[in-house]
Amino acid sequence: MGLKDANVHFLDLPFYETGTIKKNNLSEEDIALMMDIIKQIKPHQIYAAGDLADPHGTHKVCLDAVRRL
Repeated sequence: MGLKDANVHFLDLPFYETGTIKKNNLSEEDIALMMDIIKQIKPHQIYAAGDLADPHGTHKVCLDAVRRL
């Protein structure tokens, strides 16, 4: 896509870090981390994975987090 590495951000959100297929519920810490990076970068657009058919639900949880911002 031509993006520089400095312009790619991976959110290591706490809900995802369980070590198992089942993930934790979305927390205020997850939301705060997302808000912090949005405030830092000040993006013009935000894209989120919206594959609600994801068998493990991680895409849905990420989309739910974006909707709570």
